[in-house]
Parts: sequence; C-alpha cells; structure tokens
Amino acid sequence: MASIATPHAQTTVSEWRPITRVAFRFAFCYFGLYCLIAFQNVVEFLPYEQISHWFVPWVGQHVLHLSTPIAYFISGSGDKTSDWVLLFCHLVISIVATVVWTIFGRRKEYTRLNEWLRVALRYALALTMFAYGSAKAVKLQFADPSLGRLIEPLRDVSPMGLLWTFMGFSTPYTFFAGACELLGGVLLFFRRATTLGALVTAAVMTNVAILNYAYDVPVKLLSTHLVLMCGYLLIPDLRPLCDFFIRNKPAALAPAQPHFAAKKWRVAGGIVKTLVIGYTVVTSAIGTIEGASKLAAPKSSLYGIWDVEEFTRDGQTLPPLLTDTARWRRFVTQSPNGIGTRGMDDSVHAYVVRFDTAKSTILSNDAKTPLALTWSRPDADHLTLTGTVDGHQLAVRLKKMDVTHTNLLGRGFHWVSEKAFNR
Repeated sequence: MASIATPHAQTTVSEWRPITRVAFRFAFCYFGLYCLIAFQNVVEFLPYEQISHWFVPWVGQHVLHLSTPIAYFISGSGDKTSDWVLLFCHLVISIVATVVWTIFGRRKEYTRLNEWLRVALRYALALTMFAYGSAKAVKLQFADPSLGRLIEPLRDVSPMGLLWTFMGFSTPYTFFAGACELLGGVLLFFRRATTLGALVTAAVMTNVAILNYAYDVPVKLLSTHLVLMCGYLLIPDLRPLCDFFIRNKPAALAPAQPHFAAKKWRVAGGIVKTLVIGYTVVTSAIGTIEGASKLAAPKSSLYGIWDVEEFTRDGQTLPPLLTDTARWRRFVTQSPNGIGTRGMDDSVHAYVVRFDTAKSTILSNDAKTPLALTWSRPDADHLTLTGTVDGHQLAVRLKKMDVTHTNLLGRGFHWVSEKAFNR
C-alpha cells in the first residue's frame, strides 16, 4: 500500500528554469498585492486601502473609460465595479513588475522568497477561514429562514436568497461547513500542516466558489482567489500527491524547513505566530459572541405570521380578490422594530416601527411611511388592528398561522422513510 512520508535529509536547491522564475515573479507580485486586502482587515494602519480608493476610480475613469463613476460603499458584494477595476490594476501592476524584475533580475532561484510568499498565503487564508468559519458555526452568515421568507412565493426568491434559505434551514449542516473552514484555517497556521491545511481549504473553498457562481453570489472574486492560493501552496507536493492518490506508489512530501537558522529568530517567530493566532482567535470569539447576542435579541410583541380574515379600508370592507392592490393578505412581524405586509397581489410593504406594549400601539419611525395602529388580542390565535396606514383608515382582523405545521418547519428528521417526501 502506498504511504506518504517526509524525508529527513535536506534537499539540494537546483537552479530554476526560466519559465519557473518568470512564473514565480508574477505570482509573488500578484498574490502579494492580493494578500494586502486580507491583512488590511487586521493591520488597519496600512495605507493600501486609502491609496486604492484614489487610484481605482482614476483608472476606471481615465483608462477603462467607464461611464459610471466608481464609488466605494458597503453593499455586501465583493464583485462591485470597483473590485473588478482593482483586479485589473493588480494584473497590470503585476505584469509590469514581472517584466521589470525579469529584465533586471540576476538571481537564478528564489527559494527563500518563495517560502515567505507561502507564509503570507498561509496566514491570509487562515485569517479568512477563521472569519467565515466562525460566522457559519453560529449561523451569523446563514440565519434561520425569516417569517417573511416563509410566505414569499418561490418565484420571487433570488438565486442567492434560495441558497441562503437552504443553508440557513439546517443548523447541523451550517455548523459542519463552518467547522471545515475553521479546521483548514487552524492547520494553515502551522508550517508542517501546510499541505493538509491547503487540501482541506481547497476542497471547502472549491465547493464555496462553485456555489457562488451557480447561485450568483457576489463573492466570486474572493472565493476564486482563495482556491488559487491553495493551489499555489500545493504546487511543491503535486507530484507526491499524484503518486500516492492516483498511481498508488510510495511518496514523500517536500520537507518543511525552518524559516530561521538562528535560535533567537525562531523564538521570535514563535512569539509572533502565537500573537497572531491569539489575536485571530480572540477577535473571532468576540465577533461570534456579539453576533450570537444579536440573534438572541427580543422578538416582536406580536411575533408571527397573521392571515387576514377581514379587511376594512376607509369604512369599506374589501373582499379577498387577487386583483386588489389595497387589501392585505398577510401581516408579518418578527423583530421588535419592524412589520411587513403582503398584499393580495403579492406586493410587499415594510415599515420601521416601535411597539408600545403598555399602550398596545405600533407607531412608525419613518415620516415617509406614516403608520399608527392599535392592537388587541381577543384570544391567543386572533389579532385586531385599527388605525391609519399611509393616510388610510384601517380595521383588520387576523388569525395567527401555525408555521410549525408547514412542510418546511414541521417535517423534521426521519431515519426511516417509506417514500420520498419531496414536495
């Protein structure tokens, strides 16, 4: 049976081929620039982000001649126009730097520099895996399906929304996905576990990248780069891995050499590594605790999905016609500062409000959407709302929907199924 072993003998360094030297120079320049993005989140004093915020819009306007001005803003997307222009800048800068380096470079090999590039890639990957893994482990990235999602027609759900609902439905699977990312991140912090960490992270991130492309999730650039970074870390071990997994032959991985010969520098390196790992673990834990506290925030006083049984608007009772654009079909409230309505024609309206349980009132917090309602509960299953919404006088009688008996939330887990329950 094939076995993988790490040889104890030091390997001799041979002169790199010209194509290898050129490829390394480009990889060093390109990945070096890209790693600044990952480390920028940790070392906030780096001027790289400030420089790019000036340079990228200039390139978009004067080089690429984009008609839309580039503006930096937080939108939850990693594939904004500014991100693609930044990618273009990285490519151009890396190509120019590679050409200049090749013309004036005299060295025949870059073994030491390559090792430091691998260190940067390891830590950039590890930091990213910790951030995303911890967010998944406690369901910050993929929360449970909201009440509004439960009554939304499938045709109105975006591909990304469908993926988020799929992932958020299953707590065990979301935790498993996060644990795999955290495992890859932990392994990558250690030099001797680089190959295993890169294999784990490559498998996890390849799946993530495919999901991003297949469901139009705007994190395509980041996930693709993470896969490429894993591939670079695996290059020295491609032949032995191929021998072991495909050819069923004995294989030896490339030896893990210490970065420093002097003991004092090895000790200093160990201290820096401990500080980086400690900082990552502590900040991830703090972010996880803060996110978990938000998930445990109090619910609305009228939490639930309510079906409209009778709807009166400006003194006129409106029948439940699908063509009626004024009548509500359902009333939804989940958070303590928001409500939503779904009309008979499936139109959706959301309101930012504040609940006063002492006075049983709901008042709008937005002057653009005036709302003032008073509620009463005839019994546990019914609700009445009276007041004004958008300038119209309303009187609404509603009945609470039992979401636990829906196919999605009420099906549960079954070891034995005589038939496939595919609805």
